[in-house]
Amino acid sequence: MVEEPDKNGLKPTNPDLLPGDQAVSAPTTPADTSTTLPVFLLDPACLSQLRARVAEGDPSFDTAFKTLISNANLALTADPFSVTFKPQTPPSGTKHDYMSQARYWWPDPTTTDGLPYLSKDGQNNPEILKIPDHTSLDHMIVAVNHLSLAYYLTGDQHYATKAASLIRTWFLNPTTAMNPNMDYAQMIPGHTEVQGYGIIDSRELSRLIDDIGLLAGSSAWTTTDQTNLQIWFTHYLHWLQTSDKGRAAAKTVNNHQTWYRVQVAPIALFLGNKMLATQIIHDTQALIADQINTDGSQRHEITRADGWNYSNFNLDVLFRLAAIGEKVGVDLWNYQTSDGRGLRKALDFILPATIDHRQWSYTVGSPWDNVAATTLFHVASNSYTSRAYRTLSEQIKKPSFNAAIEQLWYPALF
Repeated sequence: MVEEPDKNGLKPTNPDLLPGDQAVSAPTTPADTSTTLPVFLLDPACLSQLRARVAEGDPSFDTAFKTLISNANLALTADPFSVTFKPQTPPSGTKHDYMSQARYWWPDPTTTDGLPYLSKDGQNNPEILKIPDHTSLDHMIVAVNHLSLAYYLTGDQHYATKAASLIRTWFLNPTTAMNPNMDYAQMIPGHTEVQGYGIIDSRELSRLIDDIGLLAGSSAWTTTDQTNLQIWFTHYLHWLQTSDKGRAAAKTVNNHQTWYRVQVAPIALFLGNKMLATQIIHDTQALIADQINTDGSQRHEITRADGWNYSNFNLDVLFRLAAIGEKVGVDLWNYQTSDGRGLRKALDFILPATIDHRQWSYTVGSPWDNVAATTLFHVASNSYTSRAYRTLSEQIKKPSFNAAIEQLWYPALF
């Protein structure tokens, strides 16, 4: 049965709360408040300082700010994104379910139908592009990221209005909304076993939650929007914690578990469940002990086909968990095991190769790229006292659009 929208023309995608759920009131903090902005990866005080520096015309942010505004303006013209726009229909029979195909799996050349598919780590199968949900989700989050940050820095309501529209289309509009599950993410043709790797497709939802916080104070993002989105995330968090695929993701050993945690923790904070977020961050200490060797190498990442980029990839999300740890009183930055395993040890392990790629003795993709590593050192320079970290953070050898945007985003982190 199709439900009627409320008087504001909106309704929750799934209006019935799960047992024990409680809707959380929308934040009423104006966008210019520096201490109570509802963000969980970002630091409200640093955001306020960043906005002041941009407003004052700080030349060190000139290129990044112009790049952001240029791309936010482009996002103003973007068509809406939705899982319902794909030509395929998931096995559930509804296009409202997200769907994607595993990227490193290929047809078996020894069978007539290519089934079951075989794993080729690090080799992207172009077939994945036939199902557009993954690309659409990524593009939606990037657009909202640029729009919300542009709104926060400029106060221009046009950016907030477009960001709110994109969020409503993906999550809240009953004709276009995604159901709060990842049941059909990264499906592998010919395989029926339960695996939780597909949840990594939604990893940047942690960033989108902060984008919503940046919209606080805008008339474009209403109390109804906030409440309905919290209901959506209440259902999604329940799915992450109770579904077979969610439970499988929580038990993986490599970056997939790390990214799972960086979804659960900020979503919990978004819903007002600080106890769950604190538990996730506290338990990450054991994850650090398992993932990082005594020399600082990341045992589950260096064995991949591209050990360099996967080591940076996983350390990035560990840093995000450390940022959330600051919000809940758990210090992951300086945590180390009795034999010295910790985030800083992992960072120091990649330092020589960031300076000279010949210092990396494990697998690497082509071509060599140290931008991600350099960004990590920029983040670390705000959390550790190290001239070497700061120097590296200022030596991005391949300036790019992403590097320019991160220059705005990351100074507000940690």
